[in-house]
Amino acid sequence: MLLALITYIPAASDYTVNYGIELYPVGFIFILVFASITTHAIVTYRLMDIAVVMTRGGVLAGTYAFIIGVPALVASVARPWLVGAMGRFWWVPPLGLFAGLALVGPFVALFLIHKIEGKQRERALRAEEHLERTAQGMIEIDSVGRLAKIIPRYLTQFYYSALDISITHATIFLLDKDRGEYVLKSTSGIRRISLDKTLPEKENPIYIWFKKIVPLIIEKRFVRRRELDVLQREDIDFWLKEERLLRLDDYIKPALIELKKLMVELRAVLCVPSYYQEGLLGFLILGEKEKGLFRPQELSLFFRLSRYAGLAIRSAQLSQDLQQAYASVAQADRLSSMGQLAASFAHEINNPVAIIISGIELSLVNMREDLLKASSVEEKEKVINYTEDKLGKIKDEAFRISHIIGRIMGYVKAPMGDFTSVRLEDLIEATLGLVEHPLRKKQINVVKEIPKDLPRIRGIAGELQEVFLNLFNNALEAIEDETLGSINILARTLANPEMVEIKVSDTGGGISPENLRKIFDFLFTTKLQGTGVGLSVVYNIIKKHDGTIDVESEMGKGTTFTIRLPIWKEEEAIKR
Repeated sequence: MLLALITYIPAASDYTVNYGIELYPVGFIFILVFASITTHAIVTYRLMDIAVVMTRGGVLAGTYAFIIGVPALVASVARPWLVGAMGRFWWVPPLGLFAGLALVGPFVALFLIHKIEGKQRERALRAEEHLERTAQGMIEIDSVGRLAKIIPRYLTQFYYSALDISITHATIFLLDKDRGEYVLKSTSGIRRISLDKTLPEKENPIYIWFKKIVPLIIEKRFVRRRELDVLQREDIDFWLKEERLLRLDDYIKPALIELKKLMVELRAVLCVPSYYQEGLLGFLILGEKEKGLFRPQELSLFFRLSRYAGLAIRSAQLSQDLQQAYASVAQADRLSSMGQLAASFAHEINNPVAIIISGIELSLVNMREDLLKASSVEEKEKVINYTEDKLGKIKDEAFRISHIIGRIMGYVKAPMGDFTSVRLEDLIEATLGLVEHPLRKKQINVVKEIPKDLPRIRGIAGELQEVFLNLFNNALEAIEDETLGSINILARTLANPEMVEIKVSDTGGGISPENLRKIFDFLFTTKLQGTGVGLSVVYNIIKKHDGTIDVESEMGKGTTFTIRLPIWKEEEAIKR
């Protein structure tokens, strides 16, 4: 602006003729230079809000055109009539009209400016409030993938459409730590970018700008910090000419050149970083705006959006990490249960295997000896019948092993996919089969009261089997007396809401009141070799099934778990 003022001074040379100093009239040249510099400053450095200038300038220009134009039109069109009516004072009515309009015009202009700007502010405020609510709502989303899709789509399809404006595209890049790259996660708009675009984590121009060059600019105080919150493509040209910055290090100019190339390649007008603490989690790329330039308010809003996005993305990443860790621990607990099952089934499998091996060996020896001794067909037939009887018993033992393995595999391969119709009685029978050996060993009596007409429940069979296996194993461990224990399983229908209630009770030692409050807490256990995962997994599975689980216990008398699960409805099958 100082340069603009300096160029304005020589423009006054055109007025020297009034003081008797005759100079060649070159003032208009300096006026043009002054106007050019001022325009460049407004556009490049956002010296003032162009939208405001255009609105107010347009209204004022229109108003004063009306003030001058209407009296001039009246004077030119109605002059013959006015001369005939008023003689040499014909100019009085046009002048009076001009004076009246000149008096009223400024107030009309101010009224129109106030109305137009009020409408613009109201529309922008509504859109900004909506964007603010959306940004804050992102915190509740626990999926990074969903977040990555929501932000670009919202900007292109909702926010700017509410302002009757469109932008060519919005694209989001997020850091993939495992790959060491910024990966294009989602893009939206009429000029969206190819989804296979990736950038190296630290050797890409955007990272170098925000993590290396921007801190240098802030340290040297070349501009205010908030002017660097968002990168605009046009700013790169300014910094390429800023010798104070380029002299700081040799890498800066090549980095700025590469940055401009990348912005052009991505068709980016704006690049908005998203930070968490000191790390650059990702960045949002915005294309061209259909009407005008991005306003300072929008740039500020985008930066706030990026901060919310950074918090939301990090929260979602931590949530996913926690879910993966929880799933790993749950899987380990499941494998531990499988190990316990394998140990209990080992006794059942070893006996028939021993019978099979010894039976086959003995049958082969006896059959050979008996056949050699047999002298008649009748004696040989007796040997064959005896051998067939032995082989039949061996076959029965083999089927017994097959049945045991089938029960194990039924648990291991139980479906974990979609919700289906599950028959509770079959589920309980299959699960009890998994603990058959320890039940027999401890001589525990199992009492089942499951009505034949009990409605089917809505669930994932494999997950529900895991629930009941955990409860049965806990009951087995709780029953210390090997001769007097019992497990009771009672099922019934509840009318409102339509649920099936299942009670699993044992006659174990019970749970203390202080431990009962923490029974479903993750990693809480009172067992020396326990993981503290089993009942936490049970609770989460029941919650996933839109059910409830409660526990009652009394020391010395036993524990009762009460599970309520929704009934399967036929309309669900139709929807599927």
